[in-house]
Amino acid sequence: MKYVIILGDGMADYPVQSLNGKTPLSVAKKPMMDALAKKGELGLVTTVPQGFTPGSDVANLGVLGYDVRECYTGRSPLEALSIGVHLGEEDLAIRTNLVTLSNEEDFFDKNMVDYSAGEITAEESEVLMKAVADEFDSDLVNFYSGTSYRNLLVLRGVGKEKAKDFVFTPPHDITGQPIKNHLPKGEMSEVLLDILTRSHEVLKNHHINQKRVLSGQNSANNLWFWGQGTAPRLDDFKSKYGVKGAVVSAVDLLKGIATGAGMTAPEIAHATGNLTTKTSTGKTEIMGVECADLSVTVSTGKAILSDINCATLTTAGDTGDVNLVNVIASGKFDIKRDTGDVDFDGCDAAEIYVKTDTGNVEGTLLTEKVFIVNTDTGRVNVPESTTGGKCKITTDTGNVKISFKK
Repeated sequence: MKYVIILGDGMADYPVQSLNGKTPLSVAKKPMMDALAKKGELGLVTTVPQGFTPGSDVANLGVLGYDVRECYTGRSPLEALSIGVHLGEEDLAIRTNLVTLSNEEDFFDKNMVDYSAGEITAEESEVLMKAVADEFDSDLVNFYSGTSYRNLLVLRGVGKEKAKDFVFTPPHDITGQPIKNHLPKGEMSEVLLDILTRSHEVLKNHHINQKRVLSGQNSANNLWFWGQGTAPRLDDFKSKYGVKGAVVSAVDLLKGIATGAGMTAPEIAHATGNLTTKTSTGKTEIMGVECADLSVTVSTGKAILSDINCATLTTAGDTGDVNLVNVIASGKFDIKRDTGDVDFDGCDAAEIYVKTDTGNVEGTLLTEKVFIVNTDTGRVNVPESTTGGKCKITTDTGNVKISFKK
């Protein structure tokens, strides 16, 4: 018997005023989930024991059958396992976010703008964390790069009791709020507070952040500490239950749980755990999404996007078709393929840019566009219009056939 657990961590969300007091999940189009609910068995399970703070660390351990009252030592140590950082018995691991703070001159007057620094890429994060390590690493302090905004600080040899002594606030709990009442507290808090304040000077003018600001992205201009703990102690999953297991996730925490439990945690290329996830091969299908910016990269394979409302849509890849159904962008579509057809069905954007070397570009748009079409050998059939946004289509050998949906 094989078992598959699909866990939408945090998917329930909170009621939103703009959705008439409903949660995003309650208004989302989810036909597959609805079908499973009708045909399957439903129930409730407590994954967070009384006395523990609800979080991905405690809850996912509970889902896998671990009693956190016996094995849980903190969030960050599990993430340390994932990135291969060894923790000694007296070492303390602390989650280190790259965050965006507001620009007030006095550090203590700043607000938490973005706990993820705009979902900063792993590549950018690695460069910034190297600058942090170069500035602060010592016999006591070691910084390590993780994935995206999720990084790691290890305080070496400070003793297990320090894990209980520190008081931290998760940055995602104080978005939009002043930071002054949520700074580190505890016996060694002055060491961490000194690093926090000085990290702003290290990061704010770094060339990575200068580029991000110029491109309209949030600057990763500060560190933020939370989620402390000591070396984890998980029983081997196979020894515990008699079955082997694997965890497929883009998140260091989940991969760390797998590593600590003796399960496999395959590396999925370009997986980020958010809407910028890229896949190398195979079909990618995204439906029922409302977001700011959606970026989809599939090297080889079809991309199917349906029922999406966004500000901008960017797709890229080498080989494979792109099918868009009921996709609306307030900004622009930017679609690039080397080889593959691009099909629109009831879609629209303020501006549309499509480039494919050998594929056809066909389908229906909702509003008029001013077309600019470049093709070497393909046939062109588009409406003549002098109003609406720009629609620029470039293809070497493909045909172009676009109409307006009535």
